[in-house]
Amino acid sequence: MRMTLTIFTGLFIMASILLFSGFLLQWYVAGRIDGLEYMLGLNGLTEYNKGMLQGSVDWWIINRLSLFDPISYLLITVGIITYLFSGFSIWRETLQNRVIKQKTLNFEKNVISQEPNLSEKTIEISNLKRKISKFEKKLAFSKNQINNLKENMDYLIKIIKDSKSDPNYQ
Repeated sequence: MRMTLTIFTGLFIMASILLFSGFLLQWYVAGRIDGLEYMLGLNGLTEYNKGMLQGSVDWWIINRLSLFDPISYLLITVGIITYLFSGFSIWRETLQNRVIKQKTLNFEKNVISQEPNLSEKTIEISNLKRKISKFEKKLAFSKNQINNLKENMDYLIKIIKDSKSDPNYQ
């Protein structure tokens, strides 16, 4: 859920930036055109200045229709799609969490309903543990016996060697 929330936050921020950029571009172009048309309507402009302003207004209008509006519409559309996708991703994650919780509850119910079987298995496991501990005790006893036998054999070998080296040995 944490990772999805991070992805959702990133997508939400990206969508906000895209929408803001699209609306800002439309606002800026409209403001430039309005400002130039306002300056064009002022009295006291020479014909040369009016021609320059009219050319500038025409340039902004042509480029708004051919360049700025499509870019702003694209930014706004991608921003809206990103908003929808981020909302869908958080909705999908919430739905998956609900399914997981439901499966967990069903599993717990199944485990609780099989509790008598579990108690039988617990008894069986405790019996096996007792058998293992008895076997370990026997094994430890066997190891002690083997060690005692080795010590006795070493002692007997030593006695035999000593007796062979003894001059009184016949």
